[in-house]
Amino acid sequence: STTATTTSISLTWDAAERAESYELRRNGEVIYTGAATSFADSDLTPGTTYSYELKAINSGGASTTVTLSATTLPQPPNAITNFTGTATTTSVTLTWDASERAAGYIVKRDGVNVYEGSALTFTENGLTPDTNYSYELVASNAGGETTPSTITVKTIKVAPTAPTNLASTSATTTSISLTWDAAERAESYELRRNGEVIYTGEATSFADSGLTPGTTYSYELKAINSGGASTTVTLSATTLPQPPNAITNFTGTATTTSVTLTWDASE
Repeated sequence: STTATTTSISLTWDAAERAESYELRRNGEVIYTGAATSFADSDLTPGTTYSYELKAINSGGASTTVTLSATTLPQPPNAITNFTGTATTTSVTLTWDASERAAGYIVKRDGVNVYEGSALTFTENGLTPDTNYSYELVASNAGGETTPSTITVKTIKVAPTAPTNLASTSATTTSISLTWDAAERAESYELRRNGEVIYTGEATSFADSGLTPGTTYSYELKAINSGGASTTVTLSATTLPQPPNAITNFTGTATTTSVTLTWDASE
């Protein structure tokens, strides 16, 4: 029987009746003669199969030959490269490059195996949003394992709720002031006027200026965080018209009991 490493094969056998010594050959070449019932064959090539022949000898001759084939273990796999992770709110997808000589891969999270197989990707589902997860990855074969490659991946936050109570609190001829209630999980807000972004930031109010008097504007507002954007809320608001022009030709004519006033139309 044999046990192997990457560069050696250790052979053992039971003593043969009347044996004075033994002769062991590897691939036809004598590598051992002696009385021991074991031999460690070293300096071999990893992942290679060798043929052994063994016979017992005494002064009367040699026994029949027994044969055995044995294989050294392969070299351990090369180190893993490009171990990366991408996340959603409830999942992490891990990918890595193939490791030379790897027979398979093992992924652990918090010391517990979550994947064993030959694929170069693994997705873990059912995770908690906005949470860090630490992973270890090793490539393995019969010759051993690589040093673990480690990464930490954070799941994405749940997208915020939509802002509420978007309102125009005041208007002038050239400005409209908007306010809204804070949205749950919001990190910032994006406000558009007629499709164009006019504000991004954390405040829950914005004064839109430089507008045209007596004009209606359409506003769109959404809350944003690293997990995405909320649904959009909309509002239409109108600037005040310009005041009328000054009155001209304001005149009056009288009788004994009446006054008639006249003036030109004001724009």
